[in-house]
Amino acid sequence: MPSKFRIRKLFKGKLVNFIAEKFATVNVKPNHVTLIGPIFAIIAVILFYFAGTIIGSILFGIIIFFIMLFDGVDGALARLTGSQSNFGGFFDSTMDRYTDFILIFGFIVFYEPDLISDANYNYYLPLYIWVIITIIGILLTSYSRSLAEKFGMEDTDIGLLGRSERLLVLTISSLILLPIFGLIFLAIFSNLTALFRIISYGIKINKKERNFSLER
Repeated sequence: MPSKFRIRKLFKGKLVNFIAEKFATVNVKPNHVTLIGPIFAIIAVILFYFAGTIIGSILFGIIIFFIMLFDGVDGALARLTGSQSNFGGFFDSTMDRYTDFILIFGFIVFYEPDLISDANYNYYLPLYIWVIITIIGILLTSYSRSLAEKFGMEDTDIGLLGRSERLLVLTISSLILLPIFGLIFLAIFSNLTALFRIISYGIKINKKERNFSLER
C-alpha cells in the first residue's frame, strides 16, 4: 500500500485546512497543535479508566478519532503560516510516538495486565504480551522508515498499517466495544508491516548499492 492510499488522505482536505485556518486566526502555533496528540491520549486513558468498560471504550474511540483528525492540522497550519521547520517535523514525529505509546500502554491501565480471557473471549496470550508486541511493531515500522529515508529512499510510507490506519483500527474497535481485539490486530499487522518494510527497503538498498558499484 503506497502512501497515496493512506487513510489520512481523507482528512487532509477542506476540513483540515478549515481547522488550520481557524487556528491561524487566533495565532495558535503548529507545535501547539502537535501537543494535542499526547494530551488527548492521556485524557483518553483517564476517561476509559474512570468511565467504565462501555462508556469508557466509546469515549476512547471518539478521542482517538480526533487525534487522527488533528494529526494533519499541525502540518497544514505550518504550511499556511509559512512556519515549516526541521524542528517542527522532528517534534511532530516524536510526539506521535508518545501519543501511540500512551494509547497502547493504556490497555494495562484499563485491564489486568495478566488478562488472558474473560467471559466471552480467549486472548491466548496475557494482555501485557500483546502490548509489548504492539509497541515493538510500531517502533520498528517507524524506525525502519527513518533509516530508509537516511539512505535517500523516497516514498517510504509503504505497508498495510501506517499511523493513520493504526489509529483507525483503535477507533473502530473501541467504538464497537472490542478494544482488545483492536490491540491484537495491531500487534500482528504492525509487525507484519515492519517486516514488509524491512524486506522492501533492504531489496532497494542492495539494488542501489549494486547499481552504484557498476557505475564505478
